[in-house]
Amino acid sequence: MNTTRFGASVGTASGSGLPTGEDDLSALVRVHVWGYPLVFAARLRQNMTLTPVPMDSATSRSAAARINTFGHQRLLSDATYRVGVAPNVDTLYSVAWVDLADGPVVLDTPDFSDRYYTFQVGFADSSSLAVGHRTHGAKLPRVTLRVQGSQPPKTEGLHLTSPTRYAMLAGRILVDPAVDTDFEVAHRLQDGVRLTRWRDGATTACSVSEQTPLDSGTEGLSDGPAYLRRLATVLADWLPDIIPPDVLGDLYRAGFDETLGLVRMVEPALIDRAVVDGNTLIERAVRTAATASTNHWAVNYQGCEFGADWLLRAAVAHTAIYVNPVAEALYPVAELDSDGRPLTGRRRYQISFPPNGLPPASYFWSLTMYHDRGFLVDNPIARYAIGDRTPRLRFEEDGRLILQVSHSAPQEGIANWLPAPHDGFRLMLRLYGPTPECLQGRWSPPPIVAVSDAETT
Repeated sequence: MNTTRFGASVGTASGSGLPTGEDDLSALVRVHVWGYPLVFAARLRQNMTLTPVPMDSATSRSAAARINTFGHQRLLSDATYRVGVAPNVDTLYSVAWVDLADGPVVLDTPDFSDRYYTFQVGFADSSSLAVGHRTHGAKLPRVTLRVQGSQPPKTEGLHLTSPTRYAMLAGRILVDPAVDTDFEVAHRLQDGVRLTRWRDGATTACSVSEQTPLDSGTEGLSDGPAYLRRLATVLADWLPDIIPPDVLGDLYRAGFDETLGLVRMVEPALIDRAVVDGNTLIERAVRTAATASTNHWAVNYQGCEFGADWLLRAAVAHTAIYVNPVAEALYPVAELDSDGRPLTGRRRYQISFPPNGLPPASYFWSLTMYHDRGFLVDNPIARYAIGDRTPRLRFEEDGRLILQVSHSAPQEGIANWLPAPHDGFRLMLRLYGPTPECLQGRWSPPPIVAVSDAETT
């Protein structure tokens, strides 16, 4: 295994909302919040590359594949999807996790004609960039991805650099689920995506590289020592001199040395408490750390440009890791109704878009239902989102679109119904190609109004 160490520049100071004390507990809380997206991203990478890959790729809802290999999702995500949180149900994913320790990789893609597509490059700290229809039209030029600071290869096309050893290439191809033949066309486009390694002046097949498995466990639990061991595994591929000095100081206090090795374990009870406190801050930031909030919709207008706001970065990773840049997509999220109460399937809600007031998106929009844990919701009509491609939406005579959100089907019928779980949930509105009006905050989603206090059966 190549043991060359790489790293990412992640800012210069802790984000607002974090404890500022010099005591051990405050430092450990800051370490947890800072490292949470790194561990989450590495867990996602290993879940998709080290776990068994479905053999029947023609009917798979998974884009999992071995590292340095593209996996293609052939059917849209459903309630069985558990690889990551907040998947969309608008596009088919084509995903490759790449190890750049052995040299640059080259991405070649087909001509997508007038179909919307995008390829996102996600880095190990959960930041990202995106290229595709928005930036290059129907045909993306050859893309070469290498580690920052390495010798650029003499390839044509678009050159991108990753500040980290591992990176994610995530393609999204729009499909219309109401048209069966549309999937066949999308599958042919997926099959035209090629990933190779640039070596000695030519492209060659990529080989599978070895990864160090993370310590077992779940990020949301209060097992502090396990969390620190997972973070140490991630930091084994980072360089100390690119980590902000204040973060380095906290890492030293947490038991790391100058090479980012975990050389001592702090008192387990203390780090357990720090993880619990850090998770509480992250969950609170999901509701409050967005750059704007209207009608109890939290909107992150920074997207994946987190700067040194570690808490915002952790909150985004918690709800929808690897969001696109805001120029590509905007993701208003709601967990509260118009009265400020948590959303629950024990109430019925309406969301009323006024005449000519649908979400202003150049490519498409959709409203997706998730459990409060971030997974899609199983329901009797297999509808996980509602949007501009939902067939037979019913508009009012005055042009309004009223969406019904509830656990059981509304009496008005299911045309505009988005099924909810029986307990807590969150809603995510996706606007791909948000208009300047939207990006400038001059449009906001309408309120989520409770129209009954209890479900009727």
